[in-house]
Amino acid sequence: MSRATTYRRLLSAQLSLLVLGIALANALLLGLAVRRVLYQNLDHALLEIAATEAASSTDTGIVHLHDTLPKLLEIAGHPGYEKYVWIEDEREGLLARSSNLVSKGKPETDPRPEAEAWSGRVAYGWATLHGLRLRAVYYPARGPLGQRLLTVVAIPVGPVEQNMRSMIVWIVAVATVALGLGLAVVRGLARRATEPLRWLADQAARVGSPGQALSDIPAGVPIEVRQVAEALDRMLGRLAVYDREREQLVNRLRSVLADASHELRTPLANIIGTAEVALRRERSGGEYRQALETAGAEANRASRLVSDLLLLARADCGQLEPRREPVAIAEVLRAAMDAASSRTFGVRWTIEADGGRLVWADPDHLRRVVDNLLDNAARHAESEVAVTVRVIGDGVETAVENDGAPLEPGEEVRVFDRFYRGDSSRSRASGGSGLGLSIARSLVELHGGSIQARNTEAGVCFRFVLPLWREERDSGGGSV
Repeated sequence: MSRATTYRRLLSAQLSLLVLGIALANALLLGLAVRRVLYQNLDHALLEIAATEAASSTDTGIVHLHDTLPKLLEIAGHPGYEKYVWIEDEREGLLARSSNLVSKGKPETDPRPEAEAWSGRVAYGWATLHGLRLRAVYYPARGPLGQRLLTVVAIPVGPVEQNMRSMIVWIVAVATVALGLGLAVVRGLARRATEPLRWLADQAARVGSPGQALSDIPAGVPIEVRQVAEALDRMLGRLAVYDREREQLVNRLRSVLADASHELRTPLANIIGTAEVALRRERSGGEYRQALETAGAEANRASRLVSDLLLLARADCGQLEPRREPVAIAEVLRAAMDAASSRTFGVRWTIEADGGRLVWADPDHLRRVVDNLLDNAARHAESEVAVTVRVIGDGVETAVENDGAPLEPGEEVRVFDRFYRGDSSRSRASGGSGLGLSIARSLVELHGGSIQARNTEAGVCFRFVLPLWREERDSGGGSV
Protein backbone atom coordinates (compact mmCIF):
# COMPACT_ATOMS: atom_id res chain seq x y z
CA MET A 1 0.00 0.00 0.00
CA SER A 2 1.49 3.32 -1.06
CA ARG A 3 1.95 6.10 1.46
CA ALA A 4 -0.57 8.91 1.18
CA THR A 5 0.86 12.08 -0.37
CA THR A 6 0.28 15.28 1.55
CA TYR A 7 -0.51 18.52 -0.19
CA ARG A 8 2.65 20.03 1.32
CA ARG A 9 4.81 17.25 -0.15
CA LEU A 10 3.06 17.52 -3.50
CA LEU A 11 3.43 21.32 -3.59
CA SER A 12 7.09 21.06 -2.58
CA ALA A 13 7.78 18.49 -5.30
CA GLN A 14 6.08 20.56 -7.98
CA LEU A 15 7.86 23.75 -6.98
CA SER A 16 11.17 21.86 -6.83
CA LEU A 17 10.64 20.58 -10.36
CA LEU A 18 9.82 24.12 -11.43
CA VAL A 19 13.00 25.50 -9.83
CA LEU A 20 15.07 22.68 -11.33
CA GLY A 21 13.64 23.35 -14.77
CA ILE A 22 14.31 27.07 -14.47
CA ALA A 23 17.89 26.40 -13.28
CA LEU A 24 18.60 24.01 -16.16
CA ALA A 25 17.07 26.38 -18.70
CA ASN A 26 19.09 29.31 -17.35
CA ALA A 27 22.32 27.26 -17.36
CA LEU A 28 21.67 26.14 -20.93
CA LEU A 29 20.86 29.66 -22.10
CA LEU A 30 23.85 31.09 -20.28
CA GLY A 31 26.16 28.45 -21.82
CA LEU A 32 24.84 29.21 -25.28
CA ALA A 33 25.29 32.93 -24.66
CA VAL A 34 28.89 32.43 -23.49
CA ARG A 35 29.65 30.28 -26.53
CA ARG A 36 28.16 32.90 -28.82
CA VAL A 37 30.15 35.72 -27.22
CA LEU A 38 33.42 33.76 -27.39
CA TYR A 39 32.98 32.96 -31.08
CA GLN A 40 31.88 36.51 -31.85
CA ASN A 41 35.05 37.80 -30.25
CA LEU A 42 37.08 35.18 -32.13
CA ASP A 43 35.46 36.08 -35.47
CA HIS A 44 36.08 39.77 -34.84
CA ALA A 45 39.77 39.06 -34.14
CA LEU A 46 40.04 36.90 -37.27
CA LEU A 47 38.50 39.70 -39.34
CA GLU A 48 41.03 42.22 -38.02
CA ILE A 49 43.91 39.87 -38.80
CA ALA A 50 42.59 39.11 -42.29
CA ALA A 51 42.14 42.82 -43.02
CA THR A 52 45.74 43.50 -41.89
CA GLU A 53 47.19 40.68 -44.03
CA ALA A 54 45.19 41.74 -47.09
CA ALA A 55 46.11 45.38 -46.67
CA SER A 56 49.85 44.68 -46.32
CA SER A 57 49.79 42.64 -49.53
CA THR A 58 47.70 44.92 -51.73
CA ASP A 59 49.22 48.22 -50.62
CA THR A 60 52.82 47.24 -51.36
CA GLY A 61 52.02 45.11 -54.33
CA ILE A 62 54.00 42.29 -52.71
CA VAL A 63 52.21 39.31 -51.23
CA HIS A 64 53.51 39.16 -47.66
CA LEU A 65 52.33 37.28 -44.54
CA HIS A 66 53.03 37.91 -40.87
CA ASP A 67 53.93 34.71 -39.06
CA THR A 68 53.82 36.34 -35.64
CA LEU A 69 50.54 35.98 -33.78
CA PRO A 70 48.97 39.42 -33.18
CA LYS A 71 48.27 40.58 -29.65
CA LEU A 72 44.61 40.83 -30.66
CA LEU A 73 44.07 37.11 -30.14
CA GLU A 74 45.23 37.24 -26.56
CA ILE A 75 41.76 38.48 -25.56
CA ALA A 76 40.71 34.87 -25.17
CA GLY A 77 43.21 34.51 -22.35
CA HIS A 78 45.03 31.55 -23.84
CA PRO A 79 48.60 31.74 -25.19
CA GLY A 80 48.42 28.61 -27.32
CA TYR A 81 46.83 29.98 -30.45
CA GLU A 82 48.50 29.26 -33.79
CA LYS A 83 47.61 31.26 -36.85
CA TYR A 84 47.27 29.72 -40.34
CA VAL A 85 47.09 32.18 -43.25
CA TRP A 86 47.07 31.78 -47.01
CA ILE A 87 46.26 34.03 -49.93
CA GLU A 88 44.82 32.79 -53.20
CA ASP A 89 44.45 34.31 -56.64
CA GLU A 90 41.32 33.40 -58.60
CA ARG A 91 43.41 32.50 -61.68
CA GLU A 92 46.86 31.61 -60.43
CA GLY A 93 45.79 29.76 -57.26
CA LEU A 94 47.82 29.85 -54.06
CA LEU A 95 50.05 32.93 -53.87
CA ALA A 96 51.36 32.77 -50.33
CA ARG A 97 50.97 30.86 -47.09
CA SER A 98 52.25 31.08 -43.56
CA SER A 99 55.42 29.17 -42.73
CA ASN A 100 53.54 26.64 -40.56
CA LEU A 101 51.62 25.50 -43.68
CA VAL A 102 54.70 24.79 -45.79
CA SER A 103 55.11 21.28 -44.47
CA LYS A 104 51.45 20.65 -43.58
CA GLY A 105 49.79 21.71 -46.77
CA LYS A 106 46.67 23.76 -47.33
CA PRO A 107 43.74 23.02 -44.90
CA GLU A 108 40.47 21.58 -46.18
CA THR A 109 37.99 24.44 -46.40
CA ASP A 110 34.23 24.79 -46.46
CA PRO A 111 33.17 25.48 -50.07
CA ARG A 112 30.08 27.53 -49.17
CA PRO A 113 31.72 30.42 -47.27
CA GLU A 114 34.66 30.26 -49.76
CA ALA A 115 32.28 30.75 -52.68
CA GLU A 116 30.52 33.55 -50.81
CA ALA A 117 33.87 35.29 -50.25
CA TRP A 118 34.82 35.01 -53.96
CA SER A 119 31.54 36.83 -54.66
CA GLY A 120 32.78 39.77 -52.63
CA ARG A 121 31.37 39.24 -49.12
CA VAL A 122 33.26 38.40 -45.93
CA ALA A 123 32.26 34.92 -44.75
CA TYR A 124 32.99 32.78 -41.72
CA GLY A 125 33.23 29.03 -41.67
CA TRP A 126 35.27 26.01 -40.66
CA ALA A 127 38.40 24.36 -41.96
CA THR A 128 40.23 21.15 -41.12
CA LEU A 129 43.98 20.54 -41.01
CA HIS A 130 44.96 16.91 -40.45
CA GLY A 131 41.94 16.41 -38.15
CA LEU A 132 42.45 19.70 -36.36
CA ARG A 133 39.30 21.82 -36.39
CA LEU A 134 39.89 25.45 -37.35
CA ARG A 135 37.74 28.55 -37.28
CA ALA A 136 38.30 30.52 -40.50
CA VAL A 137 37.43 33.90 -42.00
CA TYR A 138 37.30 34.26 -45.79
CA TYR A 139 38.23 37.83 -46.63
CA PRO A 140 37.91 39.12 -50.24
CA ALA A 141 40.40 41.73 -51.53
CA ARG A 142 41.84 43.21 -54.74
CA GLY A 143 45.44 42.81 -55.84
CA PRO A 144 47.69 45.61 -57.19
CA LEU A 145 46.58 44.75 -60.70
CA GLY A 146 42.95 44.67 -59.78
CA GLN A 147 42.69 40.90 -59.65
CA ARG A 148 40.50 39.27 -57.07
CA LEU A 149 42.32 37.83 -54.06
CA LEU A 150 41.08 35.72 -51.16
CA THR A 151 42.78 35.94 -47.79
CA VAL A 152 41.96 33.11 -45.37
CA VAL A 153 42.92 33.26 -41.72
CA ALA A 154 42.24 30.22 -39.53
CA ILE A 155 43.13 29.28 -35.97
CA PRO A 156 42.42 26.15 -33.89
CA VAL A 157 39.22 26.30 -31.78
CA GLY A 158 40.63 24.06 -29.06
CA PRO A 159 41.67 26.94 -26.77
CA VAL A 160 38.26 28.58 -27.24
CA GLU A 161 36.46 25.35 -26.40
CA GLN A 162 38.70 24.90 -23.37
CA ASN A 163 37.86 28.38 -22.15
CA MET A 164 34.20 27.69 -22.74
CA ARG A 165 34.35 24.43 -20.77
CA SER A 166 35.99 26.26 -17.88
CA MET A 167 33.24 28.83 -17.88
CA ILE A 168 30.56 26.14 -18.09
CA VAL A 169 32.06 24.47 -15.02
CA TRP A 170 31.69 27.76 -13.18
CA ILE A 171 28.17 28.16 -14.48
CA VAL A 172 27.22 24.67 -13.34
CA ALA A 173 28.76 25.28 -9.93
CA VAL A 174 26.90 28.53 -9.48
CA ALA A 175 23.67 26.96 -10.78
CA THR A 176 24.04 24.04 -8.35
CA VAL A 177 24.45 26.39 -5.40
CA ALA A 178 21.52 28.47 -6.60
CA LEU A 179 19.47 25.29 -7.07
CA GLY A 180 20.20 24.15 -3.52
CA LEU A 181 19.22 27.52 -2.14
CA GLY A 182 16.12 27.54 -4.32
CA LEU A 183 15.02 24.11 -3.09
CA ALA A 184 15.48 25.21 0.51
CA VAL A 185 13.40 28.30 -0.17
CA VAL A 186 10.78 26.15 -1.92
CA ARG A 187 10.44 23.86 1.09
CA GLY A 188 10.02 26.86 3.35
CA LEU A 189 7.45 28.42 1.05
CA ALA A 190 5.54 25.13 0.77
CA ARG A 191 5.49 24.80 4.56
CA ARG A 192 4.31 28.38 4.96
CA ALA A 193 1.70 28.05 2.19
CA THR A 194 0.18 24.87 3.64
CA GLU A 195 0.22 25.91 7.29
CA PRO A 196 -3.23 27.58 7.03
CA LEU A 197 -4.63 24.38 5.50
CA ARG A 198 -3.21 22.36 8.40
CA TRP A 199 -4.82 24.83 10.82
CA LEU A 200 -8.12 24.46 8.98
CA ALA A 201 -7.89 20.65 9.10
CA ASP A 202 -7.11 20.74 12.84
CA GLN A 203 -10.05 23.04 13.45
CA ALA A 204 -12.40 20.80 11.46
CA ALA A 205 -11.14 17.73 13.35
CA ARG A 206 -11.93 19.38 16.70
CA VAL A 207 -15.52 20.14 15.73
CA GLY A 208 -17.65 17.80 17.82
CA SER A 209 -21.18 18.86 16.90
CA PRO A 210 -22.89 20.56 13.93
CA GLY A 211 -23.55 23.75 15.91
CA GLN A 212 -19.98 24.21 17.09
CA ALA A 213 -18.10 27.01 15.32
CA LEU A 214 -14.42 27.22 14.45
CA SER A 215 -12.08 29.21 16.65
CA ASP A 216 -11.04 32.71 15.67
CA ILE A 217 -9.17 32.81 12.38
CA PRO A 218 -5.58 33.90 13.02
CA ALA A 219 -4.18 37.01 11.38
CA GLY A 220 -2.21 36.56 8.18
CA VAL A 221 -4.36 33.70 6.89
CA PRO A 222 -4.82 34.02 3.10
CA ILE A 223 -8.20 35.25 1.97
CA GLU A 224 -8.98 31.94 0.21
CA VAL A 225 -8.43 29.92 3.41
CA ARG A 226 -10.44 32.51 5.35
CA GLN A 227 -13.29 32.09 2.88
CA VAL A 228 -13.14 28.30 3.26
CA ALA A 229 -13.21 28.65 7.07
CA GLU A 230 -16.17 31.02 6.89
CA ALA A 231 -17.97 28.67 4.48
CA LEU A 232 -17.28 25.78 6.88
CA ASP A 233 -18.74 27.83 9.72
CA ARG A 234 -21.86 28.54 7.67
CA MET A 235 -22.12 24.86 6.74
CA LEU A 236 -21.89 23.89 10.42
CA GLY A 237 -24.66 26.37 11.15
CA ARG A 238 -26.84 24.89 8.43
CA LEU A 239 -26.09 21.39 9.69
CA ALA A 240 -27.21 22.48 13.15
CA VAL A 241 -30.46 23.76 11.67
CA TYR A 242 -30.92 20.54 9.71
CA ASP A 243 -30.15 18.55 12.83
CA ARG A 244 -32.81 20.41 14.79
CA GLU A 245 -35.28 20.03 11.92
CA ARG A 246 -34.50 16.33 11.71
CA GLU A 247 -35.05 15.97 15.42
CA GLN A 248 -38.31 17.88 15.17
CA LEU A 249 -39.37 15.71 12.24
CA VAL A 250 -38.53 12.53 14.13
CA ASN A 251 -40.43 13.75 17.18
CA ARG A 252 -43.32 14.75 14.96
CA LEU A 253 -43.31 11.36 13.29
CA ARG A 254 -43.29 9.64 16.65
CA SER A 255 -46.18 11.80 17.79
CA VAL A 256 -48.12 11.13 14.61
CA LEU A 257 -47.54 7.40 14.89
CA ALA A 258 -48.57 7.43 18.52
CA ASP A 259 -51.70 9.47 17.77
CA ALA A 260 -52.52 7.35 14.74
CA SER A 261 -52.19 4.13 16.71
CA HIS A 262 -54.32 5.64 19.48
CA GLU A 263 -56.98 6.79 17.00
CA LEU A 264 -57.04 3.45 15.22
CA ARG A 265 -57.17 1.51 18.48
CA THR A 266 -60.61 2.86 19.34
CA PRO A 267 -62.49 1.76 16.17
CA LEU A 268 -60.58 -1.51 16.09
CA ALA A 269 -61.44 -2.18 19.73
CA ASN A 270 -65.08 -1.36 19.00
CA ILE A 271 -65.09 -3.75 16.05
CA ILE A 272 -63.51 -6.54 18.12
CA GLY A 273 -65.78 -5.87 21.11
CA THR A 274 -68.92 -5.82 18.96
CA ALA A 275 -67.92 -9.09 17.29
CA GLU A 276 -67.09 -10.77 20.62
CA VAL A 277 -70.40 -9.70 22.18
CA ALA A 278 -72.33 -10.86 19.13
CA LEU A 279 -70.66 -14.29 19.21
CA ARG A 280 -71.14 -15.02 22.91
CA ARG A 281 -74.57 -16.57 22.29
CA GLU A 282 -77.02 -17.24 19.58
CA ARG A 283 -78.79 -14.11 18.42
CA SER A 284 -81.52 -13.19 16.05
CA GLY A 285 -80.92 -11.97 12.53
CA GLY A 286 -81.78 -8.41 13.54
CA GLU A 287 -79.23 -8.47 16.38
CA TYR A 288 -76.54 -9.79 14.07
CA ARG A 289 -77.43 -7.11 11.55
CA GLN A 290 -77.17 -4.40 14.20
CA ALA A 291 -73.76 -5.76 15.30
CA LEU A 292 -72.51 -5.81 11.70
CA GLU A 293 -73.72 -2.26 11.12
CA THR A 294 -71.88 -1.09 14.24
CA ALA A 295 -68.71 -2.93 13.22
CA GLY A 296 -69.00 -1.55 9.66
CA ALA A 297 -69.34 2.01 10.90
CA GLU A 298 -66.22 1.62 13.03
CA ALA A 299 -64.39 0.01 10.09
CA ASN A 300 -65.35 2.93 7.86
CA ARG A 301 -64.10 5.31 10.53
CA ALA A 302 -60.75 3.50 10.65
CA SER A 303 -60.60 3.42 6.84
CA ARG A 304 -61.19 7.18 6.64
CA LEU A 305 -58.46 7.74 9.20
CA VAL A 306 -56.00 5.60 7.24
CA SER A 307 -56.95 7.38 4.00
CA ASP A 308 -56.41 10.77 5.62
CA LEU A 309 -53.01 9.72 6.95
CA LEU A 310 -52.06 8.36 3.53
CA LEU A 311 -53.09 11.63 1.87
CA LEU A 312 -50.99 13.65 4.33
CA ALA A 313 -48.02 11.32 3.85
CA ARG A 314 -48.24 11.66 0.07
CA ALA A 315 -48.46 15.44 0.38
CA ASP A 316 -45.40 15.52 2.66
CA CYS A 317 -43.41 13.38 0.19
CA GLY A 318 -44.40 15.47 -2.84
CA GLN A 319 -46.31 12.57 -4.44
CA LEU A 320 -49.67 14.33 -4.50
CA GLU A 321 -49.94 16.15 -7.83
CA PRO A 322 -53.05 18.32 -8.32
CA ARG A 323 -54.88 18.21 -11.65
CA ARG A 324 -55.53 21.92 -12.02
CA GLU A 325 -58.28 23.53 -14.05
CA PRO A 326 -60.45 26.64 -13.80
CA VAL A 327 -63.00 26.01 -11.04
CA ALA A 328 -65.95 28.21 -10.03
CA ILE A 329 -65.34 28.32 -6.30
CA ALA A 330 -68.84 29.63 -5.49
CA GLU A 331 -70.42 26.53 -7.03
CA VAL A 332 -68.16 24.25 -5.02
CA LEU A 333 -69.02 26.17 -1.82
CA ARG A 334 -72.80 26.01 -2.43
CA ALA A 335 -72.69 22.28 -3.14
CA ALA A 336 -70.63 21.64 -0.02
CA MET A 337 -72.93 23.86 2.11
CA ASP A 338 -76.01 21.98 0.89
CA ALA A 339 -74.42 18.70 1.95
CA ALA A 340 -73.29 20.13 5.32
CA SER A 341 -76.67 21.71 6.12
CA SER A 342 -78.39 18.36 5.64
CA ARG A 343 -76.20 16.89 8.41
CA THR A 344 -76.64 19.75 10.88
CA PHE A 345 -79.64 21.19 12.70
CA GLY A 346 -80.06 24.61 14.25
CA VAL A 347 -77.27 26.20 12.22
CA ARG A 348 -77.96 28.94 9.69
CA TRP A 349 -75.73 28.95 6.56
CA THR A 350 -75.05 32.10 4.52
CA ILE A 351 -72.76 32.77 1.54
CA GLU A 352 -71.66 35.98 -0.15
CA ALA A 353 -69.79 35.28 -3.39
CA ASP A 354 -69.55 36.13 -7.06
CA GLY A 355 -70.34 32.92 -8.87
CA GLY A 356 -68.25 33.93 -11.86
CA ARG A 357 -64.88 33.90 -10.03
CA LEU A 358 -62.61 31.04 -11.08
CA VAL A 359 -59.63 29.62 -9.22
CA TRP A 360 -56.79 27.56 -10.68
CA ALA A 361 -57.12 24.34 -8.66
CA ASP A 362 -57.90 20.63 -8.56
CA PRO A 363 -61.72 20.32 -8.14
CA ASP A 364 -61.48 17.25 -5.88
CA HIS A 365 -58.84 18.82 -3.67
CA LEU A 366 -60.80 22.08 -3.45
CA ARG A 367 -63.96 20.20 -2.43
CA ARG A 368 -61.97 18.33 0.24
CA VAL A 369 -60.68 21.63 1.68
CA VAL A 370 -64.15 23.19 1.71
CA ASP A 371 -65.79 20.10 3.24
CA ASN A 372 -63.24 19.98 6.05
CA LEU A 373 -63.56 23.67 6.86
CA LEU A 374 -67.37 23.59 6.77
CA ASP A 375 -67.46 20.43 8.89
CA ASN A 376 -65.15 22.05 11.44
CA ALA A 377 -67.26 25.24 11.46
CA ALA A 378 -70.52 23.30 11.89
CA ARG A 379 -69.19 21.34 14.86
CA HIS A 380 -68.14 24.51 16.71
CA ALA A 381 -70.87 26.98 15.64
CA GLU A 382 -73.54 28.10 18.06
CA SER A 383 -76.08 29.15 15.47
CA GLU A 384 -74.49 30.47 12.27
CA VAL A 385 -71.79 29.76 9.68
CA ALA A 386 -71.02 32.58 7.20
CA VAL A 387 -68.94 32.12 4.03
CA THR A 388 -67.56 35.02 1.96
CA VAL A 389 -65.48 35.04 -1.23
CA ARG A 390 -63.52 37.97 -2.61
CA VAL A 391 -60.64 38.63 -5.01
CA ILE A 392 -57.38 39.85 -3.45
CA GLY A 393 -54.69 40.73 -5.97
CA ASP A 394 -53.82 37.56 -7.91
CA GLY A 395 -55.78 35.28 -5.57
CA VAL A 396 -59.25 34.44 -4.32
CA GLU A 397 -59.85 34.58 -0.56
CA THR A 398 -62.46 32.31 0.99
CA ALA A 399 -63.44 32.95 4.63
CA VAL A 400 -65.48 30.46 6.71
CA GLU A 401 -66.63 32.07 9.97
CA ASN A 402 -68.60 30.48 12.83
CA ASP A 403 -69.98 32.06 16.00
CA GLY A 404 -68.50 29.47 18.35
CA ALA A 405 -66.04 29.84 21.20
CA PRO A 406 -62.84 31.70 20.31
CA LEU A 407 -59.46 30.04 20.04
CA GLU A 408 -57.07 30.07 22.96
CA PRO A 409 -53.85 32.08 22.57
CA GLY A 410 -51.43 30.15 20.35
CA GLU A 411 -54.13 27.88 18.95
CA GLU A 412 -54.25 29.85 15.70
CA VAL A 413 -51.27 27.80 14.53
CA ARG A 414 -51.68 24.58 16.50
CA VAL A 415 -55.20 23.91 15.19
CA PHE A 416 -53.59 22.82 11.90
CA ASP A 417 -51.40 20.21 13.63
CA ARG A 418 -52.39 16.59 13.18
CA PHE A 419 -54.65 15.14 15.89
CA TYR A 420 -54.68 18.44 17.76
CA ARG A 421 -57.68 18.96 20.06
CA GLY A 422 -57.70 22.00 22.27
CA ASP A 423 -60.78 21.43 24.40
CA SER A 424 -63.70 19.14 24.99
CA SER A 425 -65.51 20.46 21.94
CA ARG A 426 -62.70 18.98 19.85
CA SER A 427 -62.96 15.48 21.32
CA ARG A 428 -63.58 12.26 19.48
CA ALA A 429 -67.16 12.32 20.64
CA SER A 430 -67.76 15.42 18.52
CA GLY A 431 -67.06 13.37 15.42
CA GLY A 432 -63.72 14.86 14.31
CA SER A 433 -60.59 12.82 13.61
CA GLY A 434 -58.21 15.71 14.23
CA LEU A 435 -56.89 15.55 10.65
CA GLY A 436 -59.36 17.69 8.73
CA LEU A 437 -57.60 21.02 9.23
CA SER A 438 -54.18 19.43 8.60
CA ILE A 439 -55.44 18.06 5.30
CA ALA A 440 -56.91 21.44 4.38
CA ARG A 441 -53.60 23.18 5.04
CA SER A 442 -51.59 20.60 3.03
CA LEU A 443 -53.93 20.81 0.03
CA VAL A 444 -54.05 24.63 0.05
CA GLU A 445 -50.25 24.91 0.27
CA LEU A 446 -49.93 22.25 -2.46
CA HIS A 447 -51.76 24.71 -4.76
CA GLY A 448 -49.43 27.55 -3.82
CA GLY A 449 -51.97 29.15 -1.48
CA SER A 450 -52.11 29.97 2.22
CA ILE A 451 -54.50 29.27 5.10
CA GLN A 452 -54.85 30.73 8.59
CA ALA A 453 -57.18 30.91 11.56
CA ARG A 454 -58.03 33.94 13.72
CA ASN A 455 -60.56 35.08 16.25
CA THR A 456 -63.20 37.64 15.23
CA GLU A 457 -65.83 39.62 17.12
CA ALA A 458 -68.41 37.01 16.14
CA GLY A 459 -66.29 33.90 16.79
CA VAL A 460 -63.60 32.10 14.76
CA CYS A 461 -62.71 32.61 11.09
CA PHE A 462 -60.72 30.24 8.85
CA ARG A 463 -59.58 31.88 5.64
CA PHE A 464 -57.61 30.45 2.70
CA VAL A 465 -56.34 32.01 -0.52
CA LEU A 466 -55.93 30.17 -3.85
CA PRO A 467 -54.46 31.49 -7.12
CA LEU A 468 -56.91 33.25 -9.44
CA TRP A 469 -57.21 31.65 -12.88
CA ARG A 470 -54.79 33.42 -15.25
CA GLU A 471 -57.46 34.81 -17.61
CA GLU A 472 -59.34 36.17 -14.63
CA ARG A 473 -56.10 37.68 -13.33
CA ASP A 474 -55.21 39.27 -16.68
CA SER A 475 -58.68 40.77 -16.99
CA GLY A 476 -58.11 42.75 -13.79
CA GLY A 477 -61.05 41.46 -11.71
CA GLY A 478 -61.67 43.38 -8.50
CA SER A 479 -63.22 42.66 -5.14
CA VAL A 480 -66.68 41.15 -4.93
